Amino acid sequence: FLAPAFAGDAVATWSPQPNSGKSYWLDDVQVRELEPQLHPDVVGGWWFPEDASVDARRLTCSLRAACVGAGVQMNFGPEWEVSSLEMSK
Repeated sequence: FLAPAFAGDAVATWSPQPNSGKSYWLDDVQVRELEPQLHPDVVGGWWFPEDASVDARRLTCSLRAACVGAGVQMNFGPEWEVSSLEMSK
């Protein structure tokens, strides 16, 4: 995962917590090697080589298709709103 930084933003002045996994500060040249289409004003970025990201829309569609394929009934609308939740022990 790459978190690009721009002059004056929070990413440019932030640093990861100790023991939070591998992370590396990359300068603007290194960032563009990973993401050449970033805005020209990028000044660097934090690279987290062990982190990943997903396309939330594709993941949601895939999960819905898998649930429906397994026989799960999908209910939508305000009449299906959860008003309380009990946890079993």
